Amino acid sequence: MARPLHRQGVQCREGALAGCKENPHMADAENERETVTDLTLRSAAEYVRTSKAPAALLSFLQLIRRVYTFTQERANRLTRYVVITRAYKAGTPVRDIESKYGCTRGTVLRYARMAELPKRPKHMPAEIRAAVIRDYKAKMPVADIAKLHDVSPAFVSKTAREEGISRYDPRPKRRA
Repeated sequence: MARPLHRQGVQCREGALAGCKENPHMADAENERETVTDLTLRSAAEYVRTSKAPAALLSFLQLIRRVYTFTQERANRLTRYVVITRAYKAGTPVRDIESKYGCTRGTVLRYARMAELPKRPKHMPAEIRAAVIRDYKAKMPVADIAKLHDVSPAFVSKTAREEGISRYDPRPKRRA
């Protein structure tokens, strides 16, 4: 079942969702009630795909209030930079920084590089790495090793390659 757009966290001006039961800005326009509550993500997706939108969707999109104008965002950038880099330096997980400050992972990492903060290590504890190598040498399937040690299959393969372990017999040399 498609969900109405106003339930997806879209902010709007007063009266934009006139007649909607969840909207505190109730109005008595019966026509607006029918058109706005009939809008779904499916109608928005159709608009993106075909560039043809129903009139109700276009009027709704015009009513959306922006949180920041470009000028406000530009003025806020320095403050965000300082706060985000402090959080990164303090060891806050990048996902938490993203959700708290409303930015992307790339922005957080770019700000950290600009501040010349050291990259966070991606290594696993030595015990997990040793267990992965032991199981790989025992010819256990990569997917099973990954599940057992809660790592990705790519980590298993990369670790084995770094250790110089191969499951395959070396190819015989070709005769000339």
